[in-house]
Amino acid sequence: MIRKVIFSLIAIAIIPAALAYDNTWMGPTGGFGVYSADTLPAREFAVSFYFANIDREWKMPGSDEAISLDYSYLLLPVAYGLTDKLELSISPNYLDIRRNRGASDSNGFGDLYVNLKGNFIRNDIFAIGALLQVKMATADEKEGLGTGEHDFGLSFLATRYWDTSRLHLNLGYRIVGEPDGADFDDQFIYGIGFESQIAKNWQFIGEFQGETSYHDFEPNDPMDLTAGFRYHNPNGFVFGGGLRYAFGMDDTNCPVGGFLQLGFSSANVVPPPPPPAPPAIPDVTCTAEDLVIDVGEFTRIRVDVEDPLGGELTYDWTTSGCRIEVNGNTAVFYADDCAPGTYAVNVTVTNEGGYTNQCGVLITVEEVEPEMQIVKLDLPIVPFRQGTRVDNIAKAILDDIAVKIKEHPGVTVGLVGHTDSTGTRDFNMKFGQTRAENVKEYLVERHNIEPERFEVSSMGPDQPIADNNTVQGRIENRRVEVIMMVEVPVE
Repeated sequence: MIRKVIFSLIAIAIIPAALAYDNTWMGPTGGFGVYSADTLPAREFAVSFYFANIDREWKMPGSDEAISLDYSYLLLPVAYGLTDKLELSISPNYLDIRRNRGASDSNGFGDLYVNLKGNFIRNDIFAIGALLQVKMATADEKEGLGTGEHDFGLSFLATRYWDTSRLHLNLGYRIVGEPDGADFDDQFIYGIGFESQIAKNWQFIGEFQGETSYHDFEPNDPMDLTAGFRYHNPNGFVFGGGLRYAFGMDDTNCPVGGFLQLGFSSANVVPPPPPPAPPAIPDVTCTAEDLVIDVGEFTRIRVDVEDPLGGELTYDWTTSGCRIEVNGNTAVFYADDCAPGTYAVNVTVTNEGGYTNQCGVLITVEEVEPEMQIVKLDLPIVPFRQGTRVDNIAKAILDDIAVKIKEHPGVTVGLVGHTDSTGTRDFNMKFGQTRAENVKEYLVERHNIEPERFEVSSMGPDQPIADNNTVQGRIENRRVEVIMMVEVPVE
């Protein structure tokens, strides 16, 4: 029956299991009681709380009757990765021992286990390491919780991997401390363990452990078969539990014990999945020779592409106006048949994977600005047959001139008064100034032209346009000239 159970556990354990870093109840990482040859990565840690119940028997010398020892443990194993190859752990515990045949029960803090595990070889197939274990005599000897002596153990550790499964082998030797009056033999210690994933985040663990010594005053050599499960939370928390069967127990003691584990391992935290690879979208850039052109001109546009697939590309060009001629990754934009404005030219690039990207430019089409020149407007002379009053003839002429003035807002208007040569020059200069001022007054009041646009001056008799020795000549010289300099297109 036992052989069938062992073979069944081995068969189940061949199922792949995820690599995890969890405390055994003695502190080092591994299964529940069997240690792995792996070590915690540097600066990672694992901590657990165990409740365990183990039954043992103690036979007194010369007697076939055994004392039943029912051990209940509360353990707090802690492990820390000093380096990627070296792991330090401790396992403090609180122990409650119940005894039969009149022996008294006892409880209190048990011995402290300190462990140093090293990994020598680690690859995808197997790992090899060693464990140095010290049991420090911290338990109360008088209460029967310990021997009061230190134990020292050295174990060889090996782990075999199958994809995500592990098989552990432990072989070691323990030097047992002997209190006064006792003769304890040293012990050979051994264990084999399997870890197998049976469902998402769920792990089955099967183990077989034992100790062998030759002695006259020792408990029977313990051999234990352990089977249990662990659940690993992606955030690093672990919950486990199972049963432990002790071989070689008499009928007076129950051979089955149990245990529960609640812990956390920073090395078991599952990192978030990496973001999905970005789609193979081509990177496109559009440039134009000129972004501003005149009506009737053209500009060339080009699209440059960096394609992660590196295959053949297709180009689909569009424009919001005017016209374009395309040739692969280039296009020519013509503004010969469209009004001034801003037009968008876009291109969509598609690679062999069907991924697309697009870019575009804005082309501004402007009206052609004609070449300009400054010229003097050919305006009629405002006549003054006599005096300085603006008569009806002058008013009619000024009404036409006002139209021209308003056609060129902002242009300064010069008003120059002239006279004939009759009289003194000083008199004529003042007389010509008055004529020009009267013209200004008429244009301002009659046609609402801004007064600040006018520059009024007098040339008096200095610039005659006719002979002052004749009556007709003198009439022609009595005048006001309106001068406007404006910009006009070059013909």
